[in-house]
Amino acid sequence: MDQTHLHLITNHLAIIGTLFAGIVLLIGLISNTVQTRIAAFILMLISSIGGYITFKTGHEAEETVEHIKGISEYVIEQHEEFAEKALWFIILLFIASLVGLYAGKKNISSEKKISWIILLISFVSFAVFAWTGYLGGQIMHATEI
Repeated sequence: MDQTHLHLITNHLAIIGTLFAGIVLLIGLISNTVQTRIAAFILMLISSIGGYITFKTGHEAEETVEHIKGISEYVIEQHEEFAEKALWFIILLFIASLVGLYAGKKNISSEKKISWIILLISFVSFAVFAWTGYLGGQIMHATEI
C-alpha cells in the first residue's frame, strides 16, 4: 500500500468517523452517560489521527494523479487549499477530544457543558472534512459527483 492508497482510505475515516463520533456523543449527552461520551471522545481522537494522516499523505496523492490526462490542476489546488483549512479543524477536534476525555475521566463538574461544545466542534469539523472530501472526489470522480 502506498501513500496515495493510504490517503484515499484515511479520508473516509476522518469524515465518517467524525460524524459517527458526534452521533455517539449526542447519544451520551441525551442519555447522560459519561462512559458513552468518553467512547465518543476516543472515536474523535481516532478520526482526528485519520484526518492528520490524510493531510500528510495528500502531497503524494497529488503527485500520483497530477499527470493523468483529464485531471484538472485547478480542482487539485482547490482541494489542497481547503485541506489546509481542514487541518486546523483536525487539530481543534483532537485537542477538544483530549479535553473532553480528561474531563470525563476526572469527573469534572463542567464535563457536560464541555461535551456540548465539543459536539458543536465535531459537527462543524465533519462539515469541513466532508467538503474537503467532496473537493477531493472531484479530482477523479467529477462525472459521478
